[in-house]
Amino acid sequence: MAAAAEIPTARSASKPESSKVRVLCYEFDLEKDVIGKGAYGEVYKATVVGPPGNNMNQIDGAQGSFVALKRTFCADKEEGIPASTIREIMVLNEIVKSTRDVAGPGSPALFGSENVVKLYDVVVEKYMVYMASEYCEAGDLSCYLNALPLRRLTDGRLYRQWMRDLLSGLCFLHRKEFSHRDLKPQNLVLKAVPPGTQSPRVNCDGEPKRGPRAPSQYVLKITDFGLSRVEGIPVKKYQHESVTLWYRSPDVLLGNTNYNYTVDLWSAGCIIAEVASGKALFHGGNNLEQLKCIFALLGLPTGANFPSMKQYALYKDFFNGVNGIQLGQNGNDGKGSNGYSDWLEGAKRKLHYYFTRCGSMDMVGNDGVDLVARLLAYEPDRRITAEEALQHPFFCILSRGISSPRRHNFPQVTAAAEAGGQKKDLLLLGKKNAVARPPHRPLSAVLAQNRHRPPAQPREGEVAEAEAGAPNRARVVVNTPTPSAGVRRG
Repeated sequence: MAAAAEIPTARSASKPESSKVRVLCYEFDLEKDVIGKGAYGEVYKATVVGPPGNNMNQIDGAQGSFVALKRTFCADKEEGIPASTIREIMVLNEIVKSTRDVAGPGSPALFGSENVVKLYDVVVEKYMVYMASEYCEAGDLSCYLNALPLRRLTDGRLYRQWMRDLLSGLCFLHRKEFSHRDLKPQNLVLKAVPPGTQSPRVNCDGEPKRGPRAPSQYVLKITDFGLSRVEGIPVKKYQHESVTLWYRSPDVLLGNTNYNYTVDLWSAGCIIAEVASGKALFHGGNNLEQLKCIFALLGLPTGANFPSMKQYALYKDFFNGVNGIQLGQNGNDGKGSNGYSDWLEGAKRKLHYYFTRCGSMDMVGNDGVDLVARLLAYEPDRRITAEEALQHPFFCILSRGISSPRRHNFPQVTAAAEAGGQKKDLLLLGKKNAVARPPHRPLSAVLAQNRHRPPAQPREGEVAEAEAGAPNRARVVVNTPTPSAGVRRG
């Protein structure tokens, strides 16, 4: 590492006029190249100034290209590297390995992988860890939206494209049994695609997708896996505070610590609504306020539309009758409705009114309202999976869209289906804090061929409810089966 001595590192820099740092083959300016800061440390736009080496993941463009270099400090010498950093490295490492183990570039197993940020390299320095990952020029989705005049998208095709990217990334993660657990606009980034570039993506059925990306020339990617988990690996019970407050599902707000990737589906529904409206769908200041915001907009919870709620640790704290949350009677709003099917129709009416007030109903459409409502089901097992969401009619407007040439239509919940669902819900009640894992069915048999009804206008009395709402360094090889096998001294 003789080249490393030519440019001072962060700790060895003695000239105040020089703020450039070089870490192995990455060079960045401590002042000019900052693209993000947080409790974890900083993220820099770094330039690849030397050969990356044989053991690292291939960088797009190699020497002279840019990477996002995340620098994390080890605040406690005894504790060492933060658990969130180790977790993020582990998850991204597994993602890299899973993409290398497929048959070829057209394999259905790769579907959605382009919508997850790539990890290139990990460098361990005394008291610091550097993670080199894919650099996304347009920044995060939150900053992008805040720079727009209305703080929201107004192009319907672009809206569908990016929301499809979000669900495609989730589909890939969930198929590999990863749950992100902290989805929000700040953790979605936009990568530029050269104009006219042929998309390398494949659809859910493994069919190649042809033609250039339209019209934004950006692909949306999921990033920041510091809170992620691998399903099926025994760990301590999850903290219910994991997901950022505004994007937490009701079961997590009520203290569910045994959840799975259904939390990502709720967050995705919130994001799809926010990108269209320009504001967070639910914005409470604490767990109680957040629950009230949710139930004010989507309808009151009952044993029929949220059968597992009484099993969660904080249920009695929030539904205590004193400044607590009101329960519905026999349905979502206490007006004689029956269970999930009527809750779904009521939620769609209120969301229709919400998007109309925001001026975005023309872009979202009835299909978009239906999609958001199905992602925001109170009962975790009721939320449609990412695979099912990608087959929703909302995305069929995209030319050669995510679905195969056939059109999958979503059925209304019939009385028979509702009865079957209630039986399954009763089984859930017998297992404390148990949330059934949503099935990933073959896409050719996702749902029956029945057309869903468009939501009607809000009924009288629902409008007010809807309105409420130089030290020693080591490079860690990314693709290694064991941590110890991946350390190389510089």
